[in-house]
Amino acid sequence: MRIDPAPSSAWWATWQAALGVGSARCAAVAAVFDRVPGERAFVTVTIDRADASVAFGVLDGHWLGIFNMATLPAQRRRGAGRTALTALATWARDRGADVGYLQVELDNAPALELYRTAGFERAYRYVYLTA
Repeated sequence: MRIDPAPSSAWWATWQAALGVGSARCAAVAAVFDRVPGERAFVTVTIDRADASVAFGVLDGHWLGIFNMATLPAQRRRGAGRTALTALATWARDRGADVGYLQVELDNAPALELYRTAGFERAYRYVYLTA
């Protein structure tokens, strides 16, 4: 596991492969990342010497925002997501954060279970609207 202050090309490749998204979406997300204020952490978890899972965390005062967690399909259910989440929490706690938040799609049962067992509770619902 490693934590970097910026996403590497390998981080992007893992994120893109895990979500099955194209390069246009990567470019759009990268543009958003560039505008995010605060200290940032990009976690990459490896299994058997290959990148398996990634996550993005941002500090905002005593809050940790957790975004863009993704695990390669072949690596799921092996602890990579939990390792990424724990790494972000430890990184943030070491910098004074004591509260975390994230968003997750309601049909992502494995992620919901991971976050529930990590102590997260649903605070609200949201939707994305597209043209």
